[in-house]
Amino acid sequence: MILHLATFTWVDSVTPDDVAGLTADLRAMADETPALRSYLCGESLRLRPGADYGVAAVVEDEAGLAAYLDSPAHAA
Repeated sequence: MILHLATFTWVDSVTPDDVAGLTADLRAMADETPALRSYLCGESLRLRPGADYGVAAVVEDEAGLAAYLDSPAHAA
């Protein structure tokens, strides 16, 4: 099992609508990606300094990670 994490820090021009759109797009991408065993994404609670947004993707193995990262849905 592999847990792939990604975090993002927004530029000042990113709006709540931008974040909502990204979240919807990421969830749709996850639904189209069979290699994903689990997928979570969302805004930081900002309890500590750091990123504004995070993604956690769980795949079975290296082949699954490659399939996820190289999938057309992930590249879009």
